Amino acid sequence: MFGDWKAGPECRLISSTSVRVMRALLSKPMAACVITLLLSIHTALLVYSAKVHSPTWDEVGHLAAGLSHWELRKFELYSVNPPLVRTIAAAPVYLFCTPKMDWSYYRSDPTLRSEVYLGRRMIALNGIDSLRFFYIARLALIPLSLVGALFCFLWAKTLFGLDAGVAAVLLWSFSPNVLAYGSLITPDLGSSVAFLGACFTFWQWLERPAGALTLLLSLAMAIAMVTKSVWLGLPVLFGGILLLKIAKDYFSAGKSRHSAFRTLVLFGVAVAGSLVGVNACYGFRGSCRPLGSYQFLSQRLSGVELIRLPLNDCPECAPMVRTSMEPANRFASRWTGAIPIPLPENYTKGIDIQIRDFERGHYDGRWQSYLLGSWQQGGWWHYYLLGLVWKLPIPTLLAIIIAVVSSLLAKETASVRWGYVCLLVPATAFFIAVSASTGLNRYFRYCLPVLPTLLVFASQTAVRWHASTKRLAHGCLFSLFIACCIWLPVVSVRSNPHHLSYFNELGGGPSTGYQLLSDTSVDSGQDLLLLVKWLAERSPGEKPIYLAYFGSFSPSDIGIGFKLPPPRPSRRASGHPAYRREQLSPGWYVISKNYVAGHSMPVPSATATLHFHYFGPNAFSYFRHFPVVEEIGHSMNVYHITRADSERFAELVALNHISADR
Repeated sequence: MFGDWKAGPECRLISSTSVRVMRALLSKPMAACVITLLLSIHTALLVYSAKVHSPTWDEVGHLAAGLSHWELRKFELYSVNPPLVRTIAAAPVYLFCTPKMDWSYYRSDPTLRSEVYLGRRMIALNGIDSLRFFYIARLALIPLSLVGALFCFLWAKTLFGLDAGVAAVLLWSFSPNVLAYGSLITPDLGSSVAFLGACFTFWQWLERPAGALTLLLSLAMAIAMVTKSVWLGLPVLFGGILLLKIAKDYFSAGKSRHSAFRTLVLFGVAVAGSLVGVNACYGFRGSCRPLGSYQFLSQRLSGVELIRLPLNDCPECAPMVRTSMEPANRFASRWTGAIPIPLPENYTKGIDIQIRDFERGHYDGRWQSYLLGSWQQGGWWHYYLLGLVWKLPIPTLLAIIIAVVSSLLAKETASVRWGYVCLLVPATAFFIAVSASTGLNRYFRYCLPVLPTLLVFASQTAVRWHASTKRLAHGCLFSLFIACCIWLPVVSVRSNPHHLSYFNELGGGPSTGYQLLSDTSVDSGQDLLLLVKWLAERSPGEKPIYLAYFGSFSPSDIGIGFKLPPPRPSRRASGHPAYRREQLSPGWYVISKNYVAGHSMPVPSATATLHFHYFGPNAFSYFRHFPVVEEIGHSMNVYHITRADSERFAELVALNHISADR
């Protein structure tokens, strides 16, 4: 395809210069220096992000749950996610700090989600000091991101060469999504790193199945499983790849059945060892309970049916409801009910709760999905695909496209081909599975584990194109890849530290990204400290402000005085005291972009620190009618409402042009 392509002298000069520069820079000693520099910058960016951002929605519950693991030696809290990441984060806080905790809020039933209330109470008791606890806990998780960079390097170097390894570290270090979650007390990045490490370990084991590597594979799968329960599927994915390789070796290489049997036995030992590791992490509490002894909440496991409420005017628009809200077990009366589940009790219950949450997106009005400014019950198969297009920097997208062309033209060895299989097949299977789970499309972070795979895949261009300088088209594409590697740090530094709300130019940038995606893709409550700084610049006479904060604790707990804006009036909620305040007073209003988009998440009260108001959807979306004066970290809009704006609002309400029922 490119063999007959003719290049001018300018292209020859660019490509040959790029090759000479890269060969000089990426000698082994220099490569080590470059990687050290990249990881140092990466660490500095993460430390700064951990310092300037307030606790996000999920972090409040995760830290409280992690402290309960250390203090109470129990694992009931936050069962929807396994405990490894939050336990690591809470360790320095438990060992070196003395946070005030009110354990009377603890409930052993994981379905009650008492970690949320424990976290809110923790912040209420500790006030501004609680920010220090979150900062320390975040610092404990930064090494996980460095481990992710190491696995990217190992993958790329082993597959493609040293230059690709350095390129993979660069792509990882300056990825806005890695920087967004690398300093948060959530399992998203830790799960991605564990997944990447498990796939690499499996590839190495597949090449040389032996006792030591079998033990390492068992450990890698166990670590992945205790970061995210979705990685229970790794033994199935790895087993399928193993069977494919055994079949190929048997028919093409003529390997003996004895060798295949030995390999299968070793893999079985690795899987069994990983399950033992998962149970050991929970102290073997409730391990191997019969399937029929559980009481499940999800429709899939409980067997409770969903029915559609009859509506004469629009039958297809009628909502779905459960025929019963009581827990049940569809397996209890079957032979499968006697099968012991080789998992801890809380791990199994967490899976059930997670499945229930995804199912609620199909019938619960509070769990709707959001895309391109539209809310609906159930999501879209292309949600995460569009998320990647909008949330990955353009230089990263270009690098991936170049790598696709590179891989199609390259001739691989058998080892590299199986490396491709171990890298791409598990990530592709995961992406298909998560895209098919359309019950709850709010969180782009759910597809984060595919990101390291894409970065490793893109790094091959650092070797592919300059390996053959005679093919001038290759050299030019290599030069384009180098341009992407220079462009990416510029993009990352320009968006620093607002990586959580990052959108590329295809998504319109971070200021308008909330019109495409919502929730943690835009605002997870991370910019409250920036609001404090913004308030310090306002005159005292303009305080308190009107604030609709998208977070799991009250801003008043850290000293922010505020009032709630009047929610959009609603006929259905006319009895709610807050809905009687239809007057929009002049002043400063700070509204989370999620609420402007129509999010229905409850709003922290301005008076009672542990109380939240549920106003329903579109309570504050009427602020779309007013111009945005400023932004707080790309997650909150600032509006200055004048007397004329207030009168206009009252007129629109009187004309019924603003109503939550519309």
